[in-house]
Amino acid sequence: MIAPFEPDDDAVTAATDHGPTIVDSVIAWGIRNRGLVVAALVGLVGAGLWAAATVRMDAFPDLTDAQVSILVEAPGLSPVEVERLVTFPIEVSMNGMADVEQVRSLSKYGFAAITIVFADGVDLPRVRTQVNERLQSVRGQFPVGVDAQLGPLASASSEMFMYIVEAPDLDLMAVRTLHDRIVRPQLRSVEGVTEINSFGGLVRQAQVVVRPERLISYGLTLHDVVTAVESNSAVAAGGYLEHHDQQFILRGLGQAATLDDLRRTVIRASATGVPVLIGEVADVRFGAEIRQGAVSVDGKGEVVSGIVMMTRGENSREVARRVRERLVQVNRALPVGVRVVSYYDQTDLVDATIG
Repeated sequence: MIAPFEPDDDAVTAATDHGPTIVDSVIAWGIRNRGLVVAALVGLVGAGLWAAATVRMDAFPDLTDAQVSILVEAPGLSPVEVERLVTFPIEVSMNGMADVEQVRSLSKYGFAAITIVFADGVDLPRVRTQVNERLQSVRGQFPVGVDAQLGPLASASSEMFMYIVEAPDLDLMAVRTLHDRIVRPQLRSVEGVTEINSFGGLVRQAQVVVRPERLISYGLTLHDVVTAVESNSAVAAGGYLEHHDQQFILRGLGQAATLDDLRRTVIRASATGVPVLIGEVADVRFGAEIRQGAVSVDGKGEVVSGIVMMTRGENSREVARRVRERLVQVNRALPVGVRVVSYYDQTDLVDATIG
């Protein structure tokens, strides 16, 4: 017969009496400081909710290289001339910069895009400043009329909001002018927005359509007309005049403000001493810039569209919220019957991905 084992009470007490453990101490401290524990819990939950609402979220990660783009407009130059006279000097000036891994370019008719790729982790604002300094050093080599500037601080996922301008009673030129002068400037001022790209419609411009037979009859050339338009549409500073204890500023107001101002611009005097005006050898009118494409929606005809470009590294959900709030103000300022309607909001994609 086997008797049950009965442990010695002294042995049990010696084996278990090691004093309070760390967990016991924490629990005891929490019981004694209930208010502090509750406050810490509330603070932790609040910090978590704040982080969930403000953390940068996107539907997909930004895998774009650290790069700076240079956009060049070279009206009238062929791709070969753009490459030789503009692109190549810029590429040479950008080589040798610190942390540059690659310089690539694309040259087209009247346009060029140069991309400088840097090593990961560089400070983009700092390298953009360096690229701009190098760009200034080669501007003097460009042909007349060529303009180069840095591209927006954006990434591959910066196209985060798209919209159209609905204006059934206006023509495409009026809608595009309304967008570029009212809608676009207001949206560009939103925090986190780096650029607003306009598409569709007709870009209005003042055109001087020369009549060749009239030029020949006056013995003039096309160069004479171009020179007259360029030189006679400007504002000149004339210094100032002193009169007693006052100074009067002098200005030469020669900039054309209306089409009639252009028509009355003098090209030069004729053989008889009578001045020849631009309106006598050309038709001056408002016209549309040469189109490079069109935008249509739902098969109902052409519209004017805009794409909001977000600054690289911004929170797309927060920027989209600011853009939506600003659109409410923009629509209130537009004429009756005109409104801006969004058709793509990256917030919907982000929320669906999170869900």
